[in-house]
Formats: sequence, C-alpha cells, structure tokens
Amino acid sequence: MRARLARLLPRRRPPAGAVLAYLAGLLLALLLIRPGAFAPSELPALAPEPPRATAPGIAAPPPAWLLWRPGGEMWAELLRLTLPCLSADPGGQGALPPAFAWRGPSFANLVSLLAGGFRWDDPFSWLAASLPALARPAARPGPSEEPSEVASEAGPEGDVVLLGSDPLVLVYHTHATESFLPELPRGSPPFSSDRAADVVRVGDELARELARLGVGVVHSRALYDAEGRVGAYERSLAGILPLLSRYPSLRLVVDLHRDSAERAATTAVVGGETVARVLLVVGTDKLLPHPGWRENAAFAAVVADAIERRAPGLVRRPDGQPYLVEDGRYNQQVAPGALLLEVGGVGNTMAEELRTARIVAPVLAELLREGRVPPRAEGGAGGR
Repeated sequence: MRARLARLLPRRRPPAGAVLAYLAGLLLALLLIRPGAFAPSELPALAPEPPRATAPGIAAPPPAWLLWRPGGEMWAELLRLTLPCLSADPGGQGALPPAFAWRGPSFANLVSLLAGGFRWDDPFSWLAASLPALARPAARPGPSEEPSEVASEAGPEGDVVLLGSDPLVLVYHTHATESFLPELPRGSPPFSSDRAADVVRVGDELARELARLGVGVVHSRALYDAEGRVGAYERSLAGILPLLSRYPSLRLVVDLHRDSAERAATTAVVGGETVARVLLVVGTDKLLPHPGWRENAAFAAVVADAIERRAPGLVRRPDGQPYLVEDGRYNQQVAPGALLLEVGGVGNTMAEELRTARIVAPVLAELLREGRVPPRAEGGAGGR
C-alpha cells in the first residue's frame, strides 16, 4: 500500500520561486496584521482633517481620498453594495463591522471576517466563530443615553421628547449627526448617527437641565441631515413648524450645533474644568426673506452677554462681536427668540460639551423668568 501511494504521489521539491513567493506573502501578511501598522498617528500625512466651514451648515466636503480610504464613506458603501451581508448592523447605526475601521489590521481582518467570520486580531472572535454562544452581544444604549421621565412621540417631524407641560423651549438639531472626534473610533469623520456621540446628546443634557430648573422643553431628536447636509435646513423647518403650532407656549427656539474649528478655539477653562465654548450665529435676509433678523440679533446679544457674565470666556466673540453674522437665515425667521448655538467643535469631548450645556441651561431659564425672551407672533407658527 505504501509503495502504491508513493507511486501515485511522488515526492517533488517545490520550485525555489514558489518558496520565495510564499515567504514574501508571509512577510507581507505579518506587516498587514501588525496592530496599528497603518494608524494615522504613524502616517500624519494621511490623518484626516476636520472639514472647514465658512458658514454654519455649509461645511467644506472632505477630500476625495478621505472618502475612499479604508473605513471611508465610499469604501463602506461599496462594500455594502457588493456584500449585502455587511448591511446588517446590530446597533442600527449603519456602521460597518469594526474590522473595516481605519486602524491597523483592516486588510487582514477583512479577509478573515469574510472567510471565517472572525477578526484576525481578536482571538476571542476565533472561538465565537465556532461557538456562537460566546459571541459578544451588540452594544445597547445605556440609561444615561436616553432622557428619562419624558413623554416621547414619533411623528412626521421625527423623534420628539417632551419634558414638562406648557413648554417654553424647543431644542432641535438641523445637523444632528455632527459629532466629536474624541468620542469616535480613530480616523473616523466627525459625524455619527449614534445619538450618544453627537449633538443630540448635548441637546438631551440641555433639555434635562432646563426641565430640572422648572422650564418645559420640547426636544426634537430627529436626524434631519441623515440624507445629507444639503436640504437639511428645509427638512428641519418642516419638522419644527408643526411643533411650534402644537405648542403655542414655545418662545425660545434653539438649533444646537457644533463648530468645525480646532480645539484651541473651542475650549476654555471655567471653574477649573475644561468646557466647550459657545458661538452664537445670526442669520440675515441676504439670501432668503427674513425681515425680523435684527430682532434675532438683539436677542443673541442678550444671550451672549448673560452667558459671559455667568462664565467669562465661554462665549466666542468673532472680531469682538457677541455673535457671528452670516448670509443664510438658518430657520431663525420662525421666532424672534430663535438661536443657533454652536457648542464646542470637532475636538471637544462629550464631557466638555455636557458641562457647557449645564452652564447655558440656567442662563436661558433666567432669561425666560425675567421676561427677556421676545414673544412669538400671536396664533402663528412663526414662519415670517
């Protein structure tokens, strides 16, 4: 039998070229799977820069190479189109599996995930691929990520949270996916549909703090820019007008964003703690009808002065002015008490953002109690 097998399977030495090719492939694989091999920190020229915005809501698009890099938007969409199995997202955020993130062993993880359903750099996933009982459960939002003691509703205007009765403040986010780089995986663009990591979470804190101070709040948590930033202001206007009609008691309308400026410009120290600085933006009638924009400007100056008195240095003052004036109207035509607040920037942490929300809330509550917030027009949704 042994002799017969020897005749059927004669021993042959592999060609030297094949051996060299094998060794070269092995060396390449070792380089690819080395953790952090292609981290942006090691290749600063490839580190993505935050988009620069010349006006609120008009951010410069990221360069094409950034969209096509591993983990970029185009790369992710291409993978989803060619591999439908990747569309399944347990967290509901439309994100790719961690193996495709822009960090270290992305190529090796791609191969191992597609071939065997495990991550090359995660030994635990090797066992989980064979023993499903060991698979890690999908992350669920913790209790601190969702507002408590609230009435929620989901309608045409999106997710709406009501705290208290006869609300005086409406909080919404035209660019709800604006997020913060320290809260995201390394190399991610500063946008996220995870409400625990974007400006919606900051709005949650502002709404909670106002409610704690006895001020009723309506918080629209809808992702008005989920389909893209183009047209987001039209979508958010369509979302808030029904709320303004439904709650005629509303007087203060806050569109909460974050800026794209660098951390040095958006961070201050208040009471010994780092906080995210606030920039107020005032729209005009240069592009769209907005005859009452000077009322909005006057109120923005009052708010900036009140915040500065409570926390000196918290308000950013472009060219020494209490607010930034821009050509667009930014939905501020809905009420003379409409504000656009840029809280922090791409480099701030969520902790710094929340500290600022807790500073701003009592300022707004005090202005409401003192009657310094201009009233809305009688019987209208404020669409002047």
